[in-house]
Order: sequence, then C-alpha cells, then structure tokens
Amino acid sequence: MASLHTLAITPVLFGLKNTAGFLQKALNHAKEHSIDPATFLSSRIHPTMLDLTFQINTLAEVAKVIPNRINSSIEPLDLPRVEKTIPEFITRIKKIIDYLEAVKPEDVNGREQAEVKFLTGPPGNQKSNEFSGLGFVQCFAHPYFWFHVTTAYNILRKEGVDVGKADFLGTTQTKVEW
Repeated sequence: MASLHTLAITPVLFGLKNTAGFLQKALNHAKEHSIDPATFLSSRIHPTMLDLTFQINTLAEVAKVIPNRINSSIEPLDLPRVEKTIPEFITRIKKIIDYLEAVKPEDVNGREQAEVKFLTGPPGNQKSNEFSGLGFVQCFAHPYFWFHVTTAYNILRKEGVDVGKADFLGTTQTKVEW
C-alpha cells in the first residue's frame, strides 16, 4: 500500500506542475495573439462562478496547507496572496512545489488516523470540518484541489488557449519560465 506521504503529496505536486505548465501556455498564447494576459485572470466559465484568479489562489491554498493539516508540527508555508499577474502566480506555484518537495515522508506517514479539524467559509458563516488524516486527503483536500485545477484549465480553454488533455495529464512538457 502506498504511504500517506505518497498519497497526499505526489498527486498535488503533479497537479501544480501541470497547472504552471498551462499557465505558461496562457502567457505564450497571449503573446502570440497580442492579448493582455490579465484578461485571463478575470475570466470565468459562467457568471455565477468565480474567476481564474480565485481558482489559482484556491488550488494553491489547498496544496500548501496539506502537510500542516496532517501534522500540525510541520511548519506551515507563510505565503500571503499578493499575486496580480500570471507570472506571479507561476512563481507562487513554484514556491509551493518547493515547500511540498521538502516535506519529509516520516513527518506525514503514520498520520492516517490523526485528527484534522479546521474551519472553512467566510467569517461569520464558517463550517467546522473534522477528518482523519487519510480522510482529509481523500475526501477534502484532493477533491477540492482537483476541482479548482480543472476549473482553471477549463477557463483557459474557454479563452482559446491551446491546452488539451495532455497538458492536464502532464504528458506534454511545457517549459515553464520560473
């Protein structure tokens, strides 16, 4: 059976690297077509859905809190949300990748039954969440992360960026300018 570290961290690293790749493709597309890349950041699929900026911020936030939620003795990554451009979001993703790659397996493994409690939602309307370490990864962190990765990808497709299944699955290797 795979370790909790492998289950919790490896797929998220994969998703972050692929997200950086399709954000790089968005920059390349904007340059080739004389489009201001900032227009992508305010784009959304539907008027009731949140924009690309929200999607990137959320997938990044979920990714960066996974280790500390599983084991509160792991130092959380202090990374305020200040990004305003696609290159800045790519840099943010790179910092999260570096952080996750530095998480030691022994700091996560064996925490499958650890108690994970946290609040979600806006102040004044927060919901309490309780999971085991494994339950948090399987039933909250990964679904939440992948929903926002998928939505970010779909927004870029809607905007005409030439991203496809291979970009999402990581079978193309878009050179990312970190």
